[in-house]
Amino acid sequence: MPFTPVQTFFGGLLMHVSSVGLLMGTGRVMGASGIMDGAILGDHAKWRWAFLTGMVLAPAVVAATGLESILPGNGAELYGAAPLARMALSGALIGFGAKLGSGCTSGHFLCGSSRLSPRSLVAVITFMMSAVATAKLVPAKYLVDPLPANIPVYPPAWALPALGGLVLAAIFARNAINAILPKACTPTPATTNGDSNGVQNGNGQAGECKYTPAQLLPYFVSGLTFSLGLIASGMVSPLKVIGFLRVPPPLNTWDPSLTMVVAGAVIPNMIHWFSLKKASGDSPKPIFSWEKWQVPTRRDITPRLVIGALIFGMGWGLGGICPGPGIVTGGQLAMDALRGEDVSRAAIGWASYIVNITLGFAAARLVEKAL
Repeated sequence: MPFTPVQTFFGGLLMHVSSVGLLMGTGRVMGASGIMDGAILGDHAKWRWAFLTGMVLAPAVVAATGLESILPGNGAELYGAAPLARMALSGALIGFGAKLGSGCTSGHFLCGSSRLSPRSLVAVITFMMSAVATAKLVPAKYLVDPLPANIPVYPPAWALPALGGLVLAAIFARNAINAILPKACTPTPATTNGDSNGVQNGNGQAGECKYTPAQLLPYFVSGLTFSLGLIASGMVSPLKVIGFLRVPPPLNTWDPSLTMVVAGAVIPNMIHWFSLKKASGDSPKPIFSWEKWQVPTRRDITPRLVIGALIFGMGWGLGGICPGPGIVTGGQLAMDALRGEDVSRAAIGWASYIVNITLGFAAARLVEKAL
């Protein structure tokens, strides 16, 4: 897959809008692996499922808007080309490593490194080195670029307003929710249904917030925007990711697109984070009164963090898929099936990855209990 600087940059901007929107509104850091693990094996909270639902529906939005022709390939068919054993091992290592290492590419790279979190910086360096080494030593031979991967390919001029419009629509949706929702919703009484978040109740006491459908909207929109960013950037495709992990030499196999995610998402996130801290006197609060600030403050570098990141990198280097793109591909395969395409082989490969990533989460939970 060739270098797509423009589409990937706009995709990065969408990821920025998504992660900043979630942080501003809810006080939560966006981490796909943590959200997925909690939804399936943890508290099963509705906000998690709202976020995941938004991610799964993004391919339908892309199809409905006709943007498919100007975006990098989604790579869904590559799940069928991959050996099942490789997909299973990649998923297991990804799930185990992400859970043990407290995050994946979205939580550590997109959000943590932009805050200059020592834990995230160490995790990113570790899993990047591990992924590059794995991609070199155990190459995915089924992922073959039809063109030299380092040659930039630009979209037609008419596509720029479409990509810009997509980013502006995401910003408008986020800002509208942030402006309207606090006036339309108030913290709900204490509940014990497990789908909760510590807040101040009407009496000023610590209570639990039971999410209403309206209060789930920020999570749905954030998940949808994040997924659109992954699709627009091409990062949903294993070929695009493996292309970056093939660090030169040779130069013509390397796709530098991921650097545009740094330009479009990580750097803007960093600017926003430090501006937010300065404006709030280093005591930021979420926009929605029923939420609480939950940004991690740990700075210690533990063996568990490093080992988890190392294992995560191995899984990422094997398949070129991290949890976010894996979730999005589920929606893409559903869309392709609805259009009458034969997705049976790709669906089996995808299921092998998703099932084993969940088993990896479960195994890491057992290890954490034993430690």
